[in-house]
Amino acid sequence: MGAVVVYYTRKHIGKEGPGLQAEQREPIITLTEVTKVYVIGSTRLRALDGVSLDIYPGEFTCIIGRSGSGKSTLLNMIAGLEKPTKGRIRIAGKQIERMNESQLVQFRLNNVGFVFQSFNLFPQHTALDNVAMPLMYKGVGRMRRQRQARKMLTAVGLKSHMLHKPTQMSGGQQQRVGIARALVTAPKILFADEPTGNLDLKTSREVLRLIRSICRERGTTLIMVTHDPEMAQYADRVVKLLDGKVLENTTNPNPSEITLVKTLEDGTVVELSDEEMQAQYGTHEA
Repeated sequence: MGAVVVYYTRKHIGKEGPGLQAEQREPIITLTEVTKVYVIGSTRLRALDGVSLDIYPGEFTCIIGRSGSGKSTLLNMIAGLEKPTKGRIRIAGKQIERMNESQLVQFRLNNVGFVFQSFNLFPQHTALDNVAMPLMYKGVGRMRRQRQARKMLTAVGLKSHMLHKPTQMSGGQQQRVGIARALVTAPKILFADEPTGNLDLKTSREVLRLIRSICRERGTTLIMVTHDPEMAQYADRVVKLLDGKVLENTTNPNPSEITLVKTLEDGTVVELSDEEMQAQYGTHEA
């Protein structure tokens, strides 16, 4: 089955997303006939099979598919963590499949951030030190990187938890630290690999709302891998994979608002009312 591609038009930039007509903008990411084959003994496993894809600046792209569909491999290809067997990958004007490992490390440091399902925080370090770490690798001085890390932790709602270590925080708080760390270098692209996979529904909605809000505010391109089809309604672009091929590539002119939830005394989970959303968080995302 061939890929289904739907184009769209946006008239403005704001809470609705990236804006401008997709057809009239230069993509920030272009994949051309990308194939990845793993050789395991005498077996050749084709994880990606001729994937071609354009992603535009400021888009929230959701890559979905069941286990084994190739979505994590595709994320690794785009992020420069693995090289394709065949095909071309152009990101922010650079052909990354031609780069050696040291060039790729520098490219990732300057252009991308990562949010992981398992948080990947350093347990012996505070939230402040964890967030400041990428800035240290970029050669930023101690006072400046701590100032930027404090600002980022405040932005994700952890002003009072800066000196807490991961074991002293909940899963949702740890993921907020992970988001702050990923965004502290102001990357052009944020990769999120099942970022809500280890969280309950309430915390998942809060974390997703936070990621999307900050990326919209900054104009950061967000690429999220998930097996959860619910996530598709919140994205600007949805890429569905099956057996290493793009089954669908659709765009959504009006992504759904991310409604938060609460748990009642009897254990029932319900969405917050408009009044509760307004009182606690403001009606709309940034």
